[in-house]
Amino acid sequence: MSRSMLRLWVLFRPILTIERQINAQVPEHDSVAMRLLRIIPEIGKILALVILYEIHHIGRFPKVANFISYARLVKCLHESACNSAKIGNVHLKWHFSEVACLFIGSIARV
Repeated sequence: MSRSMLRLWVLFRPILTIERQINAQVPEHDSVAMRLLRIIPEIGKILALVILYEIHHIGRFPKVANFISYARLVKCLHESACNSAKIGNVHLKWHFSEVACLFIGSIARV
């Protein structure tokens, strides 16, 4: 077994324990949103919870474009606006990037 695989194996149990603790402590705040997020390939319960908590309530975005901008999934149109302030939620950008990478990896395995 390679060193990388051995390290992963050593971390597997603690990660599983942490996931169980999170699942036990976090109530289902929005079961409909959780079910919709879990439909997306490669989004498990923990990632769905993180995304749900970062978004809060999807209804606060009047248009899809507002949400896409908030999630930092598009570039700013005006360069000065991008440089002067941090716009959107960097954590959502990371989470959606993670989902995209996991999805691409799952396609490559097929």
